[in-house]
Amino acid sequence: MLAAAVFAADWVERQSEASSDARARERLTLYRETLLRELEKFRYLPYLVARDPRATAVLDDPGEADAANLFLKELAAATGAEALFVMNAKGRTVAASNFDTASSFMGRNYAFRPYFQTAISGARGNSSQSAPQPASPASSLPAPRRRPHPSAVWSSSRWT
Repeated sequence: MLAAAVFAADWVERQSEASSDARARERLTLYRETLLRELEKFRYLPYLVARDPRATAVLDDPGEADAANLFLKELAAATGAEALFVMNAKGRTVAASNFDTASSFMGRNYAFRPYFQTAISGARGNSSQSAPQPASPASSLPAPRRRPHPSAVWSSSRWT
């Protein structure tokens, strides 16, 4: 009788664990799909910005920084992107939607970041990583701009 009770208890425990594992997998799948849908909403932004002279004129004329910053700020606000910024061929941020904040990306160099390496190589990207502010989990969506010189545009979507 004791052996049957031990066997039954063990069987119930294994069934409970299997059920918990299945529920956890289902939740993870749901979370993954939710994140992918959120990312997809922003996929077009870097491509668009990399081709819009209102954002990229600053690459040819640093005097256009104010106009580019305002354009990026308005676009980020209208689309819900956390940040949009343009980097020159050396990875230095020359225009940013957050230009007027304490955590501005202006003047910072992100040449070491994978999203910059992706864009400067001429590829469009999708990377889940820390955003320029280390405590900010985000998705980066880089896009290249080849002419008249290479540069990169970055879009951030916070996952909170």
